[in-house]
Amino acid sequence: MSIDLRLQYALREQVVDALSRSQAIAAAGVLLDIHTGEVLALDIAAGTRRTLLSGLDKPTGVVWKDGALWVMVRRGLLRADWPVATAMPGTPVAVLRDLPFNSRSEGTLTVLADGRILYGTTGAIEQGTVVPRS
Repeated sequence: MSIDLRLQYALREQVVDALSRSQAIAAAGVLLDIHTGEVLALDIAAGTRRTLLSGLDKPTGVVWKDGALWVMVRRGLLRADWPVATAMPGTPVAVLRDLPFNSRSEGTLTVLADGRILYGTTGAIEQGTVVPRS
């Protein structure tokens, strides 16, 4: 299956920029397909993709950090060990469950400048129940 050319170009530009800023010798791109529930690795040079994880429930964010893929899914956070990018990641394990959400967005993940992972969402829980449209 081919990758959307606009997406491939945007990811390639980000990877090239990151390579030049960090003076690294190699880089890779990881994408999240929210429609199929897949986490994909993109080979920039070949324009091919490899499915790393599949069957995820409404994924909304993915971060690779410290040898693991962290994936935001419907009201939860998964971790899949992936110490070597050339191999396949391990089975995802739930780290957090029943996170608050606003009935529209399940949340996102961001790596902060100091290396910590930030989970961001809006929503509220009152007396153990999610407040609709909060």
